[in-house]
Amino acid sequence: MTAKLEFIIGRAGTGKTHTCLAAMRQALEREPLGRQRILLVPEHMTYAAERALAQTLTHSAGFLQAYVFGFRRLARQVLLETGGAHLSRISDIGRRILLKDILLKHEKELSVFARSVGKRGFTETLGHTIAELKRYRLSTDVLRTAADDDAHTQGRLSQKLRELALIMDDLSARMEGRLTDQTDRMERLAAQLKDAPFLRGAEIWVDGFDFFNPQEMAVFVELFHTADTVHISLTMDGQREGGRVRVNLPENTRDTGLFACSYQTMQSLTKLLVEMDPAAVPEIHLTEEQQRAQKPSLAAIEGHLFGHVRLAPIADNALKLVEAANPRLEAEAVTSDILRLAREEGYRYREIAVLVRDMDTYADLLLPAFADCGIPCHLDAKRPSTHHPLAELLRAAAQTAWCGWGYDTVFRALRTGFFPVVTEPTDDGGFSCGDWQEAVDRLENYCLAFGIHSENQWTATEDWDFVRRTIPEDAREAEQNAMRIAEEIALNDIRRRIAAPLSLLTQNLRREGCLAQERAHALYKFLTKLEAPQKLEMWSAEADAEGRLADAAAHRQIWASCMTLLEQLVEVSGDENLSARDFEELLQDGLDALEIALIPPGLDHVTIAAFDQNSLAGIRAAYIIGANAGTMPRAGVQQGVLSDADRLSIRESLAHTNHTIFGGGHEQSFLERYQLYRGFTEAREYLWVSYALSSADGAALAPSPLIARLRTICPTVLSIPLAMVERMDDLVLSAPHPVLSSLAGALLGQKERGKMLPLWGDVYNWMLSDAVMHPLLRLMVRGLVSSPREEEQLSLATAKQLFARDGRISGSTTRLETFRQCPFRHFAMYGLGLKERDVYEFQSNDFGTLLHEILHGYGEWVRTKHANDWCAAEPDSAAKIDALMHEVIPRIRSSVLMSRASYRHRIERIRRTAQQVIRHLTSWAKASSFHPLGFEISFGRGMDDVRLEEFQLAGGATLSLRGQIDRFDVTKTRDYYLVLDYKTGGTSLLLPEIRHGLKMQLLLYLFVIRSLLHDTDSFPAGMLYAPVVNPIIKSDVRLDDSDLHKMVAKDMVLTGMLIDDPEITQSIDAMGEHLCITFNKDKSISKASARHIRSHEEFEQLLAYLPQLIRTTAEEILRGNIQVAPYRFRDRNACTFCSYRSICSFDPELGQGDRYRDIADNAQAAMEEIAQMVCGEVKSDG
Repeated sequence: MTAKLEFIIGRAGTGKTHTCLAAMRQALEREPLGRQRILLVPEHMTYAAERALAQTLTHSAGFLQAYVFGFRRLARQVLLETGGAHLSRISDIGRRILLKDILLKHEKELSVFARSVGKRGFTETLGHTIAELKRYRLSTDVLRTAADDDAHTQGRLSQKLRELALIMDDLSARMEGRLTDQTDRMERLAAQLKDAPFLRGAEIWVDGFDFFNPQEMAVFVELFHTADTVHISLTMDGQREGGRVRVNLPENTRDTGLFACSYQTMQSLTKLLVEMDPAAVPEIHLTEEQQRAQKPSLAAIEGHLFGHVRLAPIADNALKLVEAANPRLEAEAVTSDILRLAREEGYRYREIAVLVRDMDTYADLLLPAFADCGIPCHLDAKRPSTHHPLAELLRAAAQTAWCGWGYDTVFRALRTGFFPVVTEPTDDGGFSCGDWQEAVDRLENYCLAFGIHSENQWTATEDWDFVRRTIPEDAREAEQNAMRIAEEIALNDIRRRIAAPLSLLTQNLRREGCLAQERAHALYKFLTKLEAPQKLEMWSAEADAEGRLADAAAHRQIWASCMTLLEQLVEVSGDENLSARDFEELLQDGLDALEIALIPPGLDHVTIAAFDQNSLAGIRAAYIIGANAGTMPRAGVQQGVLSDADRLSIRESLAHTNHTIFGGGHEQSFLERYQLYRGFTEAREYLWVSYALSSADGAALAPSPLIARLRTICPTVLSIPLAMVERMDDLVLSAPHPVLSSLAGALLGQKERGKMLPLWGDVYNWMLSDAVMHPLLRLMVRGLVSSPREEEQLSLATAKQLFARDGRISGSTTRLETFRQCPFRHFAMYGLGLKERDVYEFQSNDFGTLLHEILHGYGEWVRTKHANDWCAAEPDSAAKIDALMHEVIPRIRSSVLMSRASYRHRIERIRRTAQQVIRHLTSWAKASSFHPLGFEISFGRGMDDVRLEEFQLAGGATLSLRGQIDRFDVTKTRDYYLVLDYKTGGTSLLLPEIRHGLKMQLLLYLFVIRSLLHDTDSFPAGMLYAPVVNPIIKSDVRLDDSDLHKMVAKDMVLTGMLIDDPEITQSIDAMGEHLCITFNKDKSISKASARHIRSHEEFEQLLAYLPQLIRTTAEEILRGNIQVAPYRFRDRNACTFCSYRSICSFDPELGQGDRYRDIADNAQAAMEEIAQMVCGEVKSDG
């Protein structure tokens, strides 16, 4: 005896589901204790179907005889009654792990899949393909037969099918008697269904399906044998003709017809029934009346949008078309309109759904937009947990163990927040860090500064004392140094707490010949050692308290998911010896498969659902977003490891059998119209369709072809422009928090262009009077109108606290020059103490320091060993330079220089540069009557040989300057002296730079040497920069040694200022070949050298001007000047190499009023101004 079969057919919204539920209710009321009544629906619809059935059975009549099943739950129930339910069900994670293990074991046997074995995500793709093959009941024998069919499958496809068969056979063997998956359960369901007592004579309603795969068809064969009656609802067209229903209509029968899939399903089921009972004739129940679409325009969309009938305008406001500048504005417009429906139309949030085709693009835009508007929402999709802190901890910790304790992997693990890095305050007020993120930041800075990037450094038994090594014993009590040492001690303690669990994990995971079970247990012990479950529980409670329900759910689920992953690892490979590499790949695949199911925040929420598969019912308003070409309809994409061409060949090979396979992109394109139809007919009263004009990265997008037909119904399209402040539509003022952002743009327009729509003035006044928004408005306005360049002045008290806490400013001329370059830069550097992270690298300042040390040592050696005779020292210079390098390098970044081969070439560069500079200085010594008298002359500190009186400032404060003079030379009679500063960078020294305080250093050195030689009548002969470079000479012709030396010497001339006395300048350099000046034939100084020459009186004026300049600069600092006022002189400005540009936001290009402080390039005017300022303090020669 075969079951009676009835088809319930009708277009979308005609009440097919209601018909099924009503028939179930009547049957149960008629026989409350009779046979079983079963509703079979897709898995994602079971919850909604149970609720709908419960609401239908108002008096609970026959409730115990009613069941709601998906195929998965039906299989479980049948297996519980007939046997086979005891087998553990392998999860998607477990399947991926098992497939990875199989691929690794057969890697040498594979050719087509050989390159994909190590690819991330390949096991997921492979798993989907195998599941599809099993759903289509394509056994490995069938695959091998198809592979042997030379007429249709040749070459690569043939080998691909054989490799698939090999993998599937191994997968089945590994799961046999131990594990099962849904496809296996479906096979068991078809085989054992007839033995399930509860299905005998049952009445079954099947609703929500459009298509049944071969496995499901096999189940129906058995249901037709077992059940009494089967009712199947299908969405398709029908036409009543007298007492019968006609279904052979064009939209059903054509391959490209809207309902072709449903019609083919009806035909297949009818064929199965007739094969069992040739006399059987299925009944057809047609639901004709449109019950869902309650507005004319929505009814027109259902009836004609996907057909070829000409559409006409309908003015019922039920359809709204919207174009937005980009997806973000589109998402914000949706939330604004939902608020309008809720406020003005009385909609409940649960009656509204947002349908998304491109979830990757829109999910991350919609969720924050809903949060900003305060709208509860539920994303009806599983969220990947790949980047959850616990998954990231497992991934990073395992990579640390397997790949070495590199900087990146260690700190990826630390930034998950699971390690015990928080330090408690100490009784003596020492270093403490109560915030774990700050502790990790400080630890990261320390590791970067001292090059800690290996396991040996992290696990060393000795304390980390890199900071203490750089601080002399007698300086450790200083406040700043004591704080650095205390921080280092605390970080060392944190390091030990981090290294202990990581080191143990490393030992366990690195062991070769280790069982997968042992490795999984090591990961579990590692997590429990870090108290991961307790931390997750704490984070979940915090998220709940803050209303972040999705985050709370993620924290609750992730521990169970990770434990399932470890259990599956043990289940799949627990008793096998796995190499560390293989276990790492299995773990990575398992972590990639982790997903978190989000829980609705309450009963009243907007549902964000995938367009193609959702459980929506009773939706009054639907929002379809992302209606762009390429998405609606979707462009065909390859599914699984089989291309469309592969599928076509397989289909042709299987044509003479009862088997087939899904047609891929070709078949999917036929289904596209139907899937779009289902989405566009969800709404009962209101439909919003929107699209973006450009993608998130600015690429132009075109609207879907459907938009053109929809515009026939609704000609008006609401446009959401990029410039929010120019909008006047009703959606602008939807919610306070999004409007606050738009108001900021409007106020900025008022500030910059003096234009603002009156609307925004009203918004501003409302927010000013609102208790909740007023504080946020004040914060926004302050941030908008206040910038570092407008906060130009600190209070006197604040300036004193920052710059002269004990009534004294101290530092070098570099600090004063920094202020003169830009006051804000000085504030950031010396007031706030902002600086870039110290990185364990050999940097340009290290290069200069090394060369300074070598030149200093060489000069002292010449002075003491060769009586200051540089020419006599020349034969031994190369050996001395090598000796100095061996002496100096260990003191300055030695470990960095020796750490990598890429750095060691710099040692040779330093050697060659030192040789070239000393060669040049020796050549100069031969031509000069001056000789060095001192090197590295320090001044301004307590222990220095040279005392420099403090400068008295207005208000009682003082300025203490310190520095170090690289070298000063004198004549034999010491009546003239000059100072020399070694420079690896720029070497200009011009009067406008001195006048405006950009270059004070050399002038200060002259000032100091004058005080050092105060007992003599010495007078400055000049101040010079000595370039410490090894010039690269470019020439189009071959140069001999003489010409090459001349060109090198030209690039190494000493630059600066010299006294206007030919006799003295010639005594500095007889021919002027090493100086920035030249001589005429009569030995006079050439006119071209004028900018480098200053008279005796001008030198006196410059030396008198320096104290004034220093005092004025220091006093301006104490007055609190922190203007963003960078200088510009010639082609240089203060911003070029400034580290603080991102803070001050100075940018003249934006037209926001930013201007450089231009310094005129006029040496004569600068000198005249200097003379005027020191007038009366300097006596003229005449």
